[in-house]
Amino acid sequence: MTWLQGLLNPLKLQTKLLLALGLGFVITLVVGLASILAIRALSETTQQTYEQDLLGISHIMEAQVDLTLIGRDLRWMAMSSNTRDRNSAKKSVDRAQLHVSRSMEEGRQRIFRADGRAALREFDAAYPLYTASVNHVIALLDNGNVASEVEANRFLASAEYNKLILSADRALDAIVKSKQDGAMQAAQEAAALAARAQMAAFALLVLGLLLSVGFGLLVTASIRAPLNALRSSVEDLAAGRLDIVVPTPARDMRWAPWPTPSMCCSRVRAPWPSRTGSSKAWPRWTRPCSAPPASRRLVTA
Repeated sequence: MTWLQGLLNPLKLQTKLLLALGLGFVITLVVGLASILAIRALSETTQQTYEQDLLGISHIMEAQVDLTLIGRDLRWMAMSSNTRDRNSAKKSVDRAQLHVSRSMEEGRQRIFRADGRAALREFDAAYPLYTASVNHVIALLDNGNVASEVEANRFLASAEYNKLILSADRALDAIVKSKQDGAMQAAQEAAALAARAQMAAFALLVLGLLLSVGFGLLVTASIRAPLNALRSSVEDLAAGRLDIVVPTPARDMRWAPWPTPSMCCSRVRAPWPSRTGSSKAWPRWTRPCSAPPASRRLVTA
């Protein structure tokens, strides 16, 4: 701190004030940039969580709902006795299958975790088998004879069919669970990032406050030091101690020649005004007709 105060002492007051304002501006800029970067990181984390996890969960759950609709509409088709209802149920089955394909196409792009990838492979293995069983039931119902309808209803009630649909549904449940875990982990990371950003901003604020107070004290000390030195010199002069060092900045020094005896004598010949208007010579004890000795001269620094 001493060397820093030594650097500040010879500076002008305007320069010191500009340095103090500049330090405050730099501190504000650093805190602001840190806050902006923290907000940006939080925004990117939130956007990534939404696009990768939340949208993935939404698409997978849509596929799960459509998978359930396939089984419901297929049973409706098997129980329908007229052609119009059966055709309507078939269209619903086709539409649900198309939605499952689209939802899974969107959802598989957002599966990154290892457990989610494993569950996706299980679904890719189970869903084609389930689709084949659905097409088999539709083909039996399209025959239009009683034996085919009985066979279709028997197959829909069989354990084989239920196993196929349960395998596909459980795979989708595992994918959703994986995405939920990923979203939870992302939320925890975002919370940790927010806590770190808050602590960093608080630390920067405290550091900036300490720097501002410390630099302000240094500037105040650099302003008061010359004034205190000058006041001390004036007190010494008033006390009669003339062999002192008068603090004077080098750039403000104006060296005046020491009065010569001739100059002093010329001053002695000056008239002394009086109340009556007359003049008289200077008193003898006030005539500095000779230069004072070197030991009595003021030394400026």
